[in-house]
Formats: sequence, C-alpha cells, structure tokens
Amino acid sequence: MRAGGAGEAARDAFLYLLAFSTLATWTIALSTLMFTFIDLWFPDPVARQSFPSTRYTIAHEMAVVIVSFPIFLFVMRFIFREVETHPERLESGVRRWLAYIALLIAAGAVIGDLVSFLTSFFEGELTLRFVLKVLTVMVIASGVFWYYLGSLKRDGEHVEA
Repeated sequence: MRAGGAGEAARDAFLYLLAFSTLATWTIALSTLMFTFIDLWFPDPVARQSFPSTRYTIAHEMAVVIVSFPIFLFVMRFIFREVETHPERLESGVRRWLAYIALLIAAGAVIGDLVSFLTSFFEGELTLRFVLKVLTVMVIASGVFWYYLGSLKRDGEHVEA
C-alpha cells in the first residue's frame, strides 16, 4: 500500500465514485433528452402526444446535464492533476474497479442496443425514431466504453514504462 494508506484510499474512493456517478448521471440525462427530442421531431402518428410532460422532461434533463457534467469535468480534471504529480495513483484499486464496472455497463448497453435493433430489424419494424434512439445509445455508450478502455490501456503503458 502506498504512503498515506487508508486515508488516501478513502479519498480515492470518494473522487472516483463521484466521477463515476456524475458520468452515469449526465449520460443517462443526455440520452433521455435526446430521446425526448427524437419523439418531438419524429412523432408517432398512432401515439397520443403529451407535451406538458415533455416540457418538464426537457427542463429536468437539461438541468441534470448542466449540473452533473461540469462536476464530472471538474472532478476528472482534479484527478488528472493528482495523477500528474503522483503517478502511483493510477494503481488505485478503486479506480480500476470502477473503470471495469463502467466498461461492463457500457458494453451491456451496446450489446442490448444491438440486440434490440436486430430484433426490430428481423421483425420488419424499424422506424426512423427507433433507429435514431439506437444510434443515441450506441454513440453515448461506445464513447464511455472507448474512454475507459483507453484509460486502462494508458495505465498499462504507464506501469510498464
């Protein structure tokens, strides 16, 4: 265990859990916001439209993104600065666990998204709305997946250097 022991481990846990939870918060809010805009721009002619709840959803999800995304960026910037001055922080078990959990969740979202897309394709029920929602999930989940995969690869390169 590195110098600082349990105090630094608790601090690392706080920082990485805060980064991970704000990442989850703003990505889910962004997805919901995009789904709402897709529903507005490409209305389902059969479904009843509910614009009052749509306004609330847009307002709420925008507020969530406006609050959680800057916190995520601030915490990540703080973590990156800490790593620059103390490269041994890359070896944090909490950080690695959360990175792998993020990979698992993102991979699960991509896999579920592809299964859902193929199911609709095989049933002949693809609509533009559905394809746009699939693409939304694919872009966001893939971005998170590649970011965390890259961070783990960089760690491996840093440890070997």
